[in-house]
Amino acid sequence: MSTPQKTTVEPGHEGPVTLQISRRVVTGREADYEDWLHGVVEAASDFPGHLGVNILRPSGKTDGRYVLIYRFDSFAHCEAW
Repeated sequence: MSTPQKTTVEPGHEGPVTLQISRRVVTGREADYEDWLHGVVEAASDFPGHLGVNILRPSGKTDGRYVLIYRFDSFAHCEAW
């Protein structure tokens, strides 16, 4: 396996940005979280540069957490969101 290359770039030249957020949800509040999640995903889709989102629901592979993976076309657009 190769080691990822580390480079320094000027802002605006970094290319796509991926952001991962994970949360544990209090037992019994899953439906509330799903409702909130739907709204957040919809809001993110309206932001400039939004490239998509993946939702990983709690499982053994996520250690029981919700994991949200957002993608934006630049750091500036990710920061604005």
